[in-house]
Parts: sequence; structure tokens; C-alpha cells
Amino acid sequence: AAPVDVGSLIASANAAWAGIRSYRAVEVSGPAGGQPAGTPTTPGATPPGAAGDVLIVDEVVFPDRRRQTISEGGLASEIIATGGLLYMRGALAATFVDATAGLTSWVIVDPARVPVGSPLATFVSRFIGPEATAFTAPFGVPSPETASLPIRSLGPVASESRACEAYEVVQTTQIGERVEIVLAVDDAGLPCYQETRAGTITNRVTYSGFDGDIVIQIPDGAVPAANFGPLDVPEASPGASPPASPTA
Repeated sequence: AAPVDVGSLIASANAAWAGIRSYRAVEVSGPAGGQPAGTPTTPGATPPGAAGDVLIVDEVVFPDRRRQTISEGGLASEIIATGGLLYMRGALAATFVDATAGLTSWVIVDPARVPVGSPLATFVSRFIGPEATAFTAPFGVPSPETASLPIRSLGPVASESRACEAYEVVQTTQIGERVEIVLAVDDAGLPCYQETRAGTITNRVTYSGFDGDIVIQIPDGAVPAANFGPLDVPEASPGASPPASPTA
């Protein structure tokens, strides 16, 4: 049966998500008026971002491996989470961890050594620990109020090489701002994309590569972050990422 509200749509998507072992997600945030919902793209390709956009590419392998690249304002960052440690290089590493490391060197962050309540601790919690939402179903668990909201079918759409069905839900914030959310799923119930439009900003996350052969390894040449003292550094994996300039 076709879903009639947010709760039934997300319940179906979350059920399909169970058992997934890897996936890829591409998030683009920026001024509204960019690529419309359902626009086909080359499978596995990174969509072009307009000036002012933030582009985030995530690759996830369960239970705890994640690689993320971020491109914003001409600056790039790369983060790898594996084995309870975070490996960082690029603009965010220079900002949050060690300004002397430059933009191309990998630094290792042990969450146990990060000051509690610091901006870096908040950032690390997105990758390691119970708040690391990349390892949970992407549409989350809606509140009872949100689950009861009706949805409107937008019909079939294409997302990369997949045939999907899109649904729209409209909400109004406490300050009266209209928020439009489009959730698209394929025939199996797996997410195709989620697009949120609020005011002049659009955020779109496109999912693909389910159960694909994604390899995430400890980067070669990574050194402990100088700010947090010595730690036991795992050996780099064969064929690990070289310490080159990060790209999104």
C-alpha cells in the first residue's frame, strides 16, 4: 500500500534499510534554485555545486567506517573514522586540530583526548559514538507529531540510475516559515534522496551505492595531533590513501 503519512513512509524506508552494509551519500546545500528534484545524474558522479554551495560526500561501511570530504568556499577537508579514531586533513584539521599541520598532512584525533564541550568534541561526535547518525537509517525516527503529517505523492522521479517515487510534506516552523521536504524512495523502499527547502536555502542528500564495494582504510603517513599528546598509532593499511591534497 502507498504511504499516507510521514510515519508510514519512514517506517517502510527504515525497514528496507535494515541489513545495508555500505552506501554513498552526496549532500549539496546552498541558495534555492539549483538542480531540481529528480534530475538524473551520472551514476556515482558528484553533482556540480554552484558558487556558495557546500558539497559533502560521504562513504560509509558498517559498522564503524566512514570517509567524508567537504568542499566549501574553495576549501577542502577529508575525514576518515575507523577503529574509534578520527583521521583528518585539510581546512577543518587546520582549524580545529593543528594549524601547523598544513592542508595536506593527515592528523589523528583520539576522541578520549579531546576536551569535553569543545568545538572539536562536537565535531568528533558526528563521526564516533551514539550521535554518529551516518550509521543509522537516514530518515531517522520522526516524533509522533511529525509522523502524523500527511504526504503528497509527486509521482515517479529519476535519481541517478534509479527509478524512484517522490513524496512531499510541508511544515510550518514556530516563526511561521514554510519548510518543504521531499522524500524519494525506490521500489524496495531504500532512500533515493531527501530535499529540504526553507526560505532561500535548499539542502539535498542523494543516496546510492548500497552494498557496494567501498574500501575505507587508515591513511598512510598519519601522525598524532600534536595538541593531544602521544598515542598508539595503528599501522597504515596496504594501498592506503596517500598524503596528497584533499579533493571533494
